[in-house]
Amino acid sequence: MPGDNLLRQEVAWDGPTASWSVIQALDVPARGGTVAEYYTHVLRSHGFAVHPTAGAPDPGGYARLLHARKTHLHVQVSVRQAASELVSRVRLIWRAWEAGRGGAW
Repeated sequence: MPGDNLLRQEVAWDGPTASWSVIQALDVPARGGTVAEYYTHVLRSHGFAVHPTAGAPDPGGYARLLHARKTHLHVQVSVRQAASELVSRVRLIWRAWEAGRGGAW
């Protein structure tokens, strides 16, 4: 998302499931609802089926979890904003399987 700040990124290969995982943690200078709408729109525009669920926010805060998938690729986006913060914390977990492996939903 424009203006985001990458805090951490990890990449790992999982041999038993033949998949790659990429985990990213970001700070985004925007309200949680705006951030969740942005990621929902971007993922859908790239052909992902997106399923949002509400999380348990801090009192007065915001929390949303997006599950998105398409063939051989799953994404989980967690958006949290504390009531006293002007920045949202985003955690992205990407998982990509080799062709023919698919992965469980």
